[in-house]
Amino acid sequence: IASALETKGIGLHTGAPVSLRLEPNDAGITFCRPGRPAIPVALSSVQSDARGTTLGTTAEPDDCVATVEHPLATLSVLGIDPVRIEVDGPELPAYDGSALPFVELLREAERRTLSTPRDAIRLTEVVEVREGDRVARAEPAREFGLDVRIDFDHPLIGEQRLVRKSVTVEDFQAAI
Repeated sequence: IASALETKGIGLHTGAPVSLRLEPNDAGITFCRPGRPAIPVALSSVQSDARGTTLGTTAEPDDCVATVEHPLATLSVLGIDPVRIEVDGPELPAYDGSALPFVELLREAERRTLSTPRDAIRLTEVVEVREGDRVARAEPAREFGLDVRIDFDHPLIGEQRLVRKSVTVEDFQAAI
């Protein structure tokens, strides 16, 4: 992004109001809370994955930011990197439960071109992680696609599945 964007909302788990500011950055995608160190988006920053992903520099709640999935997915689909995300609370806004508000916010952003190309990860073999009954699997492919399933023992959720052989920005906006 070329200039800062701001939005507000309510945290999903805390119900607390939260302000969010996205601004240009030269150090990849980072999150930060007032007076705290920047949190790089990296596997080593994951402090918890219970009921959402929590990133932090330590496991101390004031050093963490929770519910980061929707903005990170949106940044990826829109090809926006790097960006600094300032959050004044413990988690990001939930809005309507989808990534659509982040898509709408970021699609309005003026873009800048980086002076050096970003490194890209190219998957050459299947990678699978299992934890209890949870599985995440990535396979090499020409296009980014999804096959996602959840199964919760709750009548309002139950089993849900979404399959997309390729994911365009429009498809992401409409379905995810």
